Amino acid sequence: MKMYAKAFEIIRLLHEAPTANNPYQDPLLCFAYALSGDTMRARSAPDIALKKSTPPHNLDFSYTYIALKKYDEAITLLEKAYEVRGIKLY
Repeated sequence: MKMYAKAFEIIRLLHEAPTANNPYQDPLLCFAYALSGDTMRARSAPDIALKKSTPPHNLDFSYTYIALKKYDEAITLLEKAYEVRGIKLY
């Protein structure tokens, strides 16, 4: 059962939860767009979100590019995550 609308609703509510990891909202939203087939939004959202993302969530955004089959961009972000020794890589 594909419940994309519900997923988008939950992701958008992350910033309202006092204990939520707000920085992870953008990577999750981009990935959800890609998985739902909204490729137009999925292709434009990471560029904007990566610029305002602190700390940079290169690993998280690489999932979006993989879902979009943009493997070169995904590898670039994975390499950036490795350069800074992103904790999620371990």
